[in-house]
Amino acid sequence: MARLRAGASPPPWHRWRPPGRAVMRSLRRRLRPLRRELAEVQWRRRLLRSGRPCAAYIGWPGHGNLGDDAMLQAARGLLPGLELVPVLEPLREMRMAVMGLSGRRLFRFALLGGGTLINPNFAPIARLLWRQGLPLHALGTGAGSCGFTMEPCVDLSEWARLLAEPARLGVRGPLTLDRLRDLGLRDVQVVGDLALALAAPRPATQASPPRVAVNVALPPREQYGQGAFAILRALEEPLARLAREGWEIVPVALEDGDCRHLDALLAGVPGPHREVQRPRDAATFFALVQPCAFAVSVRLHGAILSACAGVPPLLLGYRDKCLDFMESVDLADWHMELQAATAAEIRDRVLAMRAVDPAWRGRLVERAQEMARRLALHARDVAGA
Repeated sequence: MARLRAGASPPPWHRWRPPGRAVMRSLRRRLRPLRRELAEVQWRRRLLRSGRPCAAYIGWPGHGNLGDDAMLQAARGLLPGLELVPVLEPLREMRMAVMGLSGRRLFRFALLGGGTLINPNFAPIARLLWRQGLPLHALGTGAGSCGFTMEPCVDLSEWARLLAEPARLGVRGPLTLDRLRDLGLRDVQVVGDLALALAAPRPATQASPPRVAVNVALPPREQYGQGAFAILRALEEPLARLAREGWEIVPVALEDGDCRHLDALLAGVPGPHREVQRPRDAATFFALVQPCAFAVSVRLHGAILSACAGVPPLLLGYRDKCLDFMESVDLADWHMELQAATAAEIRDRVLAMRAVDPAWRGRLVERAQEMARRLALHARDVAGA
């Protein structure tokens, strides 16, 4: 082997060093989507070979939101004879279709699952599946703004074409019903939010001393106590009063991002508190919340899953999807439009929940079970389409 002359620069291979940890982390992060897509290809190929009937499930599961994950669980329970395959990204479905793993080759139909999906955000994937020749059905779906990241009023006009016959349309509540009828769609019925299919068989006994479950949520870049939803600070006064009266506060996060907002809220409430709880499935949520006397929630599915558990929910609605649900189960009196409320109104409504008749626990479970039966009937209609 040739030796280096004195003072000469070493060749490139002498200067090579293994990549550092930061480089390897970056590489693994970039490869992660590719590995997920390869796993998806393998799964869909197995489904295709098995001959098991499949449907494309449009929704938002798998992104760390308990409500969306619970609704996929509910849909799979209502449609046990079908394999529901979550779809969301049009480009991915186009790649899958080239391999014969999307469209009519794999799916019988596309299902708009739970959540507020009838809006511009979900139109691209619905449009692609519709162009692939798949009929679109809805099971407990809402129409309008899907949340913090979307303006309150949105254009729904494209959906008149996408949801024309032969779609079976079972929607979340009366506001969605009216919006679809305004588009000229007539064969629409209210079946309730998809998560109601998870209704508990019976209410649980209240804990003693009494407990209250609390959830707060904010837009992704907002801080607690600032911005358009600064009014949430008004929760501190009634929660502090409940704590002085001996109530236990149970903070419940439905997304990881809720945890810091709940910590900030509890910092303004004197006394020892439980750590913020982050349930990952509906069963864990029920175990936490069922012993509570009532719940106060900003997230829609904090209220829906509380109602499923027989726990009276006070819903601080930040979009009209919240009222859509509450009206569907005759609970509009326990809904507040968050940005229109004053601090005194929030204080009074929270404290008034102490006086709710315990008999409401059984009534809530009965209402949730009635909607679960509607969902089951509609799911059978969809499966037979």
